[in-house]
Amino acid sequence: MLSVIIGVFFLRHTFKTAIALGFLIGLFWIIGGPSSSSRPTSARDSPDGAGGSSWGAGLRAGVVTLVIPGFTLVVLTTLMGIWIGVYGILQIITAFQIRKLLT
Repeated sequence: MLSVIIGVFFLRHTFKTAIALGFLIGLFWIIGGPSSSSRPTSARDSPDGAGGSSWGAGLRAGVVTLVIPGFTLVVLTTLMGIWIGVYGILQIITAFQIRKLLT
């Protein structure tokens, strides 16, 4: 029942929902950034650079998302749209390649 109520709220208040989602994404990035730095120090010294600098990017992205959630959602939606388009094109190419192999 709670899912139905939340779903109706989301459909009736799409702008508020979008802002809330942007806010939640920002919080997850802020919380997730520092917690990912709890890896062992040997990972920070690895040659691939998998160390402690990546959490700073998540923290900054989270702060920007909290400050301007609407803009962040526009950027994320645009990037997701591009990614989905590229993914779809790759799926079509793969389907033609599989079809060629099977004939």
